[in-house]
Amino acid sequence: MKCPILKADKYVVMVILLIITAVVLPVICRLFSVTDLWIQMAGAVLGIVFGAVITSVMLKWQTRTEAEQERDSRVYEQKLLVCLDFLKEICEILRDGKVTAEEANKLRFDFANVAIHLSEESLLEISESLGLIVENCGRTGEEAAGLEEHVLRIVTVFRSEMYRAQHSDKALKGIADNLRRIADQVETDNPGEVTGRDNAAGQAQLMGTLVQQLGKQVSKDWEIKSKDDGVVEIFYRNAPWNTPEQLRIRLTHDSPDFHYFQCHINLSEQFGERRNLYMPMRTALGGRLNKYCWWRKLDEHHTRLLTSGSRTAEETEKLLGYLVQELVKIITYAERFIATNKLLCGFREEMPQNEWSWSAYGNEGILLIHKASEAVVCDFICQPDGRFTSVRLILHTLSAEQRRICLDALGLSETSAEAVTLASELNNKAEMSALLRKLTAVRL
Repeated sequence: MKCPILKADKYVVMVILLIITAVVLPVICRLFSVTDLWIQMAGAVLGIVFGAVITSVMLKWQTRTEAEQERDSRVYEQKLLVCLDFLKEICEILRDGKVTAEEANKLRFDFANVAIHLSEESLLEISESLGLIVENCGRTGEEAAGLEEHVLRIVTVFRSEMYRAQHSDKALKGIADNLRRIADQVETDNPGEVTGRDNAAGQAQLMGTLVQQLGKQVSKDWEIKSKDDGVVEIFYRNAPWNTPEQLRIRLTHDSPDFHYFQCHINLSEQFGERRNLYMPMRTALGGRLNKYCWWRKLDEHHTRLLTSGSRTAEETEKLLGYLVQELVKIITYAERFIATNKLLCGFREEMPQNEWSWSAYGNEGILLIHKASEAVVCDFICQPDGRFTSVRLILHTLSAEQRRICLDALGLSETSAEAVTLASELNNKAEMSALLRKLTAVRL
């Protein structure tokens, strides 16, 4: 029969043998008595345990410290990449001089990445400088002159967060001035190209010629000005609404390669709504509307000609012809709005109360909407020669009784048709006023 100990693990056997040897050998060699042996053994065990505990604690502290250092190193590296990407995005915006919808969305996303790593105070400073950069991007003058300083302020915030060091305001201003001086002194690589100053002078001369040619084709009611930054502004001097607001048409730009026409007026409700001007203009001339203005971008061909510093005389003549033609179209629609507004202001004065609001459509079409009963609409076309054609009465959602009362008051036969022709043609304003008084007198 085999001994059970032989079946045990060899390491266990070795440990048991070592323990036996450590206990027996000192006694045999008379190094310690049996009593002293147990005291020495207890001390040795305590020393071993204490050393093991201290070693374990130190190893855990060292491991945790190394893990934190590795994590901080990775976070620092990621933080640096995020800040550099953010600065690259700002440089892209400054390079093309405009902020597209895609760039705005990317800016918000990049700012959210930056917000993960920076403090509240730093984020407030960055957002303020970023807002000023986007607001003044593509402009000229003092606003554009401060862009370098705004960018450097963002860089300073990053430096403070990452290196705990900042640039002074005096240093920032000096660096920004030096960068602007470098930009101002840069020469083109090709000697035949026009320098920035020559190009600006040529642009000013072009706009001056445009103002002269345009002044020959519009009435004296319009004041035309050319500004130093290449913007042409056209104001209507004798607004019929007697307010300090002016109807303004502009050939302007938001960046060196984004030029557009713009028409703007701010009216109180009693003088009509902007859409009465903008809607027909968009129908006839295209373009877009926002809350405050109508605008339309120049096509790429004429934008290139406008921004080019090396136009031929023939190209300049074609460009001037195009700009004059388009601005005259816009002025024509603005004059229609003014004439309609004057006409309707006259109607209001003749009515016992201001009971009609109006809307415009097409080229000459006008809708007068009864304020007391919006279901009653007078629809007509105002001809340039002062006649009124296709005068109709449109009755929306009126009951049969209300329709009968309205038609009887106007001396019309009862009909189920929604639109009733009142007159195929009225020759003058007096006839139109008489018809509107009849309509105003109807009480539904």
